[in-house]
Formats: sequence, structure tokens, C-alpha cells
Amino acid sequence: MARFGDLSDVSGGALRAAEARWAGVTAQLNASGAGGGGVVAGGGGEGASGAAPPQRFAPFHAAAASVFERFGRTRLVPVVSLASPEAAEPVARALLRGGVDVMELVLRTPSAMQALRLIASKVPEMAVGAGTVLSAEQAEQAVAAGASFLVSPGTAAISTHLTTSHHTSSTNPRVVEWATQRGVPIVPGCATASEIEAALELGLTHLKFFPAEARSAAAEIGGAAALKALGGPYKDVRFMPTGGVTQANLPSYLSLPGVFAAGGTWLVPAEAVAKRDWAAVEALTRAAVQAAAEAS
Repeated sequence: MARFGDLSDVSGGALRAAEARWAGVTAQLNASGAGGGGVVAGGGGEGASGAAPPQRFAPFHAAAASVFERFGRTRLVPVVSLASPEAAEPVARALLRGGVDVMELVLRTPSAMQALRLIASKVPEMAVGAGTVLSAEQAEQAVAAGASFLVSPGTAAISTHLTTSHHTSSTNPRVVEWATQRGVPIVPGCATASEIEAALELGLTHLKFFPAEARSAAAEIGGAAALKALGGPYKDVRFMPTGGVTQANLPSYLSLPGVFAAGGTWLVPAEAVAKRDWAAVEALTRAAVQAAAEAS
């Protein structure tokens, strides 16, 4: 907890979250005039009855536009897991040398948050996001550590204050709500039409198709064919296939018009990190960038 100029107490995380929430939003006078008092953001305000209208999420401001512009440049999002924070800076710099300036650092290890903080502070030219975000608490910690965006495995349930007619279940019902209320870019996961529609109810248009490749004893599910079929009725949705994407099948995904980027772990293999073989990470990244350019 830090004490700022107005002598109020506020945490660093809360300060960063507020900054992200209002980035790019224009303040407007309340329609009720001076008597109604106050300034509202983005033309919100109260209705004629004086009651605040039901909240609809408006998730993407200037910060999100900048992040998705980065996604679109190389159309690659390395999915990175680090057991040690010592590898954070070298991995980020190897990816940059290979031609990629965005990465998803998954929160699956005890040192992940520290690694995220190191990349955000020491490699500012890298847009680092937090992946495998499973709770609003994790989301807040990640943004406080410097995450430019969030990625979650599932699509959040539609909040009951948005609609009382139905309520869908999901892995992390609070993460998307936390992010959208603060203007933090988020790419939640989906695998079915129902999950896509739940995301659309929240105003989301960029989703992670996860797992992109899945096999069972009975059949193979997912894949580029499944994503192509899902993209048919949802032409305004953009997808990032992740989970099973490799250098070999990358072109089949990036050739789809609804795919804005592909995420994968093959760019930063665990073996290369263990051996501190940053040249290998750079070479894999360069090859993937070339493949992505040819597929576009």
C-alpha cells in the first residue's frame, strides 16, 4: 500500500487497473446538466428516471486496439512457461530477435508472476500477457505486474446482473468481467458455439479456440476444419487457435479468414529453456515468422 499526493491510500495494482480501465475514454458532462452534477466516461450517465441503466460491458479501449494490432503484425503468440525467473529476460529478447514482439506467459509456475514483472520492466518493447488466468485475483496481480493483456482457458459465464433469464457455467466466471470492467484486453477460450455466444453477450470479439487440436480414443476433435465451421456463422469473431498448434499445422490455421493469430508452445520449448539455448528459440521464432508470412 502506497500513499499518494492526495494523501489517500491505494495499492499499486488498483492504480494500474484504474489506468487501464480509463485509457482512451473521453470524459463527458452528465446529460442532466450542472444540476445533475458530475462527469461520466464514454457517455454513460443516468437515464430520465434517474436510475443507472443496466451495465453492458465495453471491453476494448485504446490499449486493446494497440495490443491486437501487435497480434496482427506477426500473427504469432508464443505461449511460454518458465520455471525460473532467470530465463525471463533472455527468452523475451530471443523472441524479439526472431521477429515477435508479443508473448503469453502462462501462470502455471510459482515464479511466473516474478518472470512477468521482469519482462515488463526490463524488456518494455515486448508486449507480455498473462495466460492461464483462472481468477479475478490472478488477473489483478498480473496487470499490477505489467501484463499488457490476459488470456484465460474458458469463456466467463454471463453475469446474473446482465440477464436473469439464463446463466451459463464456465471455468472462470469472474475473469472476463474483471477485465472488461477495467478495459484490460482479454482473450478467453472457447470450444463450442454456446461458448462463443456467451462471449458475444459480453461484447467480446477476440477469442482463443482451445484446445485447437484434441484426440481421444474414439476420435479426433477440433482442428482447422472445426474452426472453419465455427467461423461460418460468427463472421465478426476473430479466433486465436492454441493447444496443439505446431510449425507443421500453422498454415492450415492462419489461412482461415477468422484467425487473427495462433498461439503455441513450440517456439519456446522446455528443453531449449533448460539448456539456456536462446539461439534455438530465436531460430524457431524466425522460422515461424516466415511460415506465418507465407500463410497470410
